[in-house]
Amino acid sequence: MNFYKQIAQHSFGNMMRFLLIFSIGTQLSIAQKQLSQEEKIADFNYLHQELKESYPYFGINKRAFKTDWLSNKQIYLEAIQKTKNDEDFFDTINSILHDLNNGHTDMYPTIIYDYFYKAYQQGASQDTIHTVYVKELQKTDSIRTNYWKKINHKLYFPGKKEDSQEEHITTTVTPQNIHINFIDSIATAMIHIKSFSHDLVENDIDTLARFFEKAHQFKNLIIDIQGNDGGSTNYWLDHIVPHLIDKELSTSVVYAFKDSERLQKFKPNYFENTINYSDIKLPNLPQELTDGSYLFRREDMTVSPTEGSKKYAGTIYLLVDNIVYSSSET
Repeated sequence: MNFYKQIAQHSFGNMMRFLLIFSIGTQLSIAQKQLSQEEKIADFNYLHQELKESYPYFGINKRAFKTDWLSNKQIYLEAIQKTKNDEDFFDTINSILHDLNNGHTDMYPTIIYDYFYKAYQQGASQDTIHTVYVKELQKTDSIRTNYWKKINHKLYFPGKKEDSQEEHITTTVTPQNIHINFIDSIATAMIHIKSFSHDLVENDIDTLARFFEKAHQFKNLIIDIQGNDGGSTNYWLDHIVPHLIDKELSTSVVYAFKDSERLQKFKPNYFENTINYSDIKLPNLPQELTDGSYLFRREDMTVSPTEGSKKYAGTIYLLVDNIVYSSSET
């Protein structure tokens, strides 16, 4: 079986992420048989075609980074043809994906297969919509993907134990995720949150609640999420905004997505209650969204106040930088 036999999608906040799954034969992981040039080229062509049909951000990449990924196909193909072994191939594919300038498009489900498999098993136990991901991941296993994990470790984490590589990838837990400062002289409450990682939500709940309770006594509130690359949208949806409002707030969110077979398989709920482009009434949409290859749906995002919460009466400043991403960007 070839390198990219499966490619799946899941949403992370309001972003789209492609799960690039290396599905290789067991004999490869045992005997370390190198992929042939034909197999590598076939894998790249498969990847390119899947992204062309389902990936939504090519226009953004052109405007923001001056990279026309689809038009670079021949350049990427020539780079693939020059690879001498699986290490070269893995590194080249990583470089090609890096050109998308989207941190949600990666090979993590291969090099940390167990992490994703367990996560989707847990998700499927709560909502059957995730079952399709479990079935897709079951087409390979950690024994097969371990071959590529070792190559990834050798290329990008030389001199480190393999366990430290996986910890680096799977979690953004850092000591003292929250830093708090109250400056009486300028009537300002400050909070810096390094990460919205899923692993940190439970640990940070009480700290956030105590901070925002006291913050109401100050005229200025600075919420600093510089350097925060996201994690869980529920981190802020349930534990930041609810402390600053006294009534339920809602906003309408419009999702645009490609009308592809891949999305119909992995996100069938996206195709329920779609709306027409003319119904969106957003005059400055990017041009590619109007070419007929995208569908649209509208959802309401609702935030409810915590019990006894009151509306923050002062001025709120939100500090961001170019690292802010995914659920922190939301």
